[in-house]
Amino acid sequence: MDKIILYGAGNYCDIYISSEGIKYGEIIGIIDSNPQKWNTLKNGYSVCAPDIIDSHEYGKLILTVRQPDLIIDMLLHKNVNKSKLFIYNAEDHKLLPLSLIYDDYIKRKIFRKNAVRQVKTELLMETFREEEYTNVERVIVIGSNENFELIKEFFEMLNWDITVLPGGNEEINGIRETDKYVFCSENYRGDLKKFGKN
Repeated sequence: MDKIILYGAGNYCDIYISSEGIKYGEIIGIIDSNPQKWNTLKNGYSVCAPDIIDSHEYGKLILTVRQPDLIIDMLLHKNVNKSKLFIYNAEDHKLLPLSLIYDDYIKRKIFRKNAVRQVKTELLMETFREEEYTNVERVIVIGSNENFELIKEFFEMLNWDITVLPGGNEEINGIRETDKYVFCSENYRGDLKKFGKN
């Protein structure tokens, strides 16, 4: 029986454990990118930091998250074997091998980068036409470093003080009228909701 690590300690993880159990193998642990979830228990399993995958033997690494693309990028960058990566579709209760959908994943990634570049161009035009950024002292970027890399040239050109916070940040402190907030995470809608509560 394959040993399985689940990546993501949220609702999709709950659905996987309750619906699939040991159907695809023995769950040996759960990992999550959120430090607040580390060293906790989820349905009886320990939740750990992602770096444990470097020291554990496993047959499948199943992504139990709503938006897996950025995690896939990170795992492939760490040279995780593509044949061990699977995406769990919680709606259809299906396990999808990344090796079978890799081409679609690459197409989505290219589309996303092209879309961000288009947004960057439009943002640049809007900025200088409306002079909306004239009094900006600090830019707070909320999102992944990868997505920020695609647009940071625009901000560096104007020599602003830039702070990058990860997507999913629970608190945004020290809001000032002269701050400008840029949401560039995959889950920007969720970040916007959290931002609205502060």
